[in-house]
Amino acid sequence: MFKFMSLFPFKAWIIGDPHFTSLDGYQYTFNGLGDYQVGLIYDGQTLVYEIQGRTQRVVNKETGELGQATFFDAFAIRKENTTISFFLTSNNTDFSINIDDVEFNKTSLLEGDFENENFLLSAADGNLTTIFVIWRTLAVTIDVRSGLLDMLLQLPDQFKGDNTRGLIGVWNDDITDDFLLPNGTLLSPSGAAGNYTDEDFFLFGEEWRIDPADSFFDVGVSRPPSADSSGFMPVFLSNLVSSFEMSDPSFLNTARSGCNNNRQCLFDTLAAEDMELGWVPKTAKKQTKPRRGF
Repeated sequence: MFKFMSLFPFKAWIIGDPHFTSLDGYQYTFNGLGDYQVGLIYDGQTLVYEIQGRTQRVVNKETGELGQATFFDAFAIRKENTTISFFLTSNNTDFSINIDDVEFNKTSLLEGDFENENFLLSAADGNLTTIFVIWRTLAVTIDVRSGLLDMLLQLPDQFKGDNTRGLIGVWNDDITDDFLLPNGTLLSPSGAAGNYTDEDFFLFGEEWRIDPADSFFDVGVSRPPSADSSGFMPVFLSNLVSSFEMSDPSFLNTARSGCNNNRQCLFDTLAAEDMELGWVPKTAKKQTKPRRGF
């Protein structure tokens, strides 16, 4: 049985379109296409948790055409020999859960939590589109909103220091070293005044791309990434703004006003030409609140 303690206060957000808030609080956008190492969480030299994510290209609602931005449609967390995976359904309104490649009966959570000696699964007050997974030293919230999968990670401070890697960054209260590459070197910013650019974030994320042989995702369950995923180049916010200044300045002004200068919101709105999608990163953090903790 689990011994429940107060909910871990330290968080990393992955909002499905896909925007990141590192464990140190650095916010950035990475629109890679494929399978990525979201997080590696160590206890000293021992890998305790490995978290992967898979992205797909957004689709324009009006034209049906694929856009030059992406969204998360699958996450997987592995601890020791157990892997729990979450896959967005084909209609993008719900998600399924697999435990070691076997589909879990999610509706059973309406009757109560599922618990074994390793972890606990729980629905958010009967809402099957928000699921909590709780281990002794990690809490994960998976949520579907506006056709996207979001993930919230919560960790105890025993992992603070030099124990995290991947897209969630290095957790040590120093945002300047969050963009550590797999080879142990720090990505150098290329922007003015030593700031990182959207292009820098893309280079960083691509370094954490997973080889297909190391992916946790079963192609028969999750929609496979596009065959040309490794050559995919997303559009960046500066490109979108320039394009809409020429093609549709009225929509650009509406988006700027509606997003209130929120860069994540503006990017999503322009990339998908969809104000509803653009508002997702502004509201997701307010809405996803686990009802119980450790």
